[in-house]
Amino acid sequence: MYKGKLQNGQDIATVGMPYSDRLLEFCMNQVSILVKIEHPNLAQLLGWCIEGTNVYLLYDISQNYYTTLGHLLYLSDHNGAPFNWDERYRILLGVARALLYLHKHAPIRVIHCDVQPWNILLDEGLEPELHGFYYAVSAPNNETDCIEMNSIRGTSGYIAPEFLTHVHLSTKADVFSFGVLVLETIAGRKPASYIDDSKESFTQYIWRNWVEGTYSNIIDTRLSVDSRSIARFIHMGLWCIQREATDRPTMEEVVGIFLGSSSIYLPILTRPNSILFKNYSDG
Repeated sequence: MYKGKLQNGQDIATVGMPYSDRLLEFCMNQVSILVKIEHPNLAQLLGWCIEGTNVYLLYDISQNYYTTLGHLLYLSDHNGAPFNWDERYRILLGVARALLYLHKHAPIRVIHCDVQPWNILLDEGLEPELHGFYYAVSAPNNETDCIEMNSIRGTSGYIAPEFLTHVHLSTKADVFSFGVLVLETIAGRKPASYIDDSKESFTQYIWRNWVEGTYSNIIDTRLSVDSRSIARFIHMGLWCIQREATDRPTMEEVVGIFLGSSSIYLPILTRPNSILFKNYSDG
């Protein structure tokens, strides 16, 4: 993503990709969705164009796009200051609100299909905007209804198991991806990582420490926070990545947990499967 300006001085960001019929199909799909939705935590599309051999999408970044969640977690710090829990909480809540809007309140129900740190833009105040609607799908009216897709789309490691095995897609696939994002943001580790010399997978390590009550082993060592205050969010992240889609919460329940709703009870969980990583030509 590159910054620029329109002739009227408006700040924009452009995403350019080599032209192909397949790419154009995905870009037009993205455009057709983005022109119908609007939310403070969603990137706003201004337009698109084809120049030479590239397709460009133009986004409004008037709020001063600064970085991405992926960069803050793995490549840099925030102006030399620690990336603290309050900031991470606010980012995750903003993304959760964006997904709740897409799943329930938007003019069309949308499944994002690619919720991951590099698709979360942050401004100078670390307010998040979800972008990367390249794989997004218009969903059925019912939140739990499945669509049978003809290909898998998304980023490996964030794709729900029912989508991987049966190519069945519902809003619960975004819930799964968000759960991975929550655990990753708390742990400060990529979901593809193995822990130390034990060769435990990301989810195996988090689940074992969750069961044993050693929450501090899960939490990013850069965070100075009482592990008990984050335990509820670890529980929520594990709830989101339950193997069966019907066992996962809705994004409305997730937002309620972030806001401390006393009416939402976190359930007893079953052990989640290890996250699978494969290379998909379509996503």
